[in-house]
Amino acid sequence: MEYSLRPKITKFLLKKIDGDSLGDFSSFHFDVDLQKKWVWISEKTPMDIIQKILPDFDIEINGSNLNPIG
Repeated sequence: MEYSLRPKITKFLLKKIDGDSLGDFSSFHFDVDLQKKWVWISEKTPMDIIQKILPDFDIEINGSNLNPIG
């Protein structure tokens, strides 16, 4: 799953974050639930980055796996 997620997340981030301010990806942290095949933005990621990428993250990264967990 990691090998398919890396390029997908990288492409998403490049599209969402201004290239000049990006620098590197060391500020981005993600958590993965392999059983549920779900990815979310870790709280280790700075809040300004979370706010910038959160609106489209679930739809673009989790896609068809977008189901409420409950």
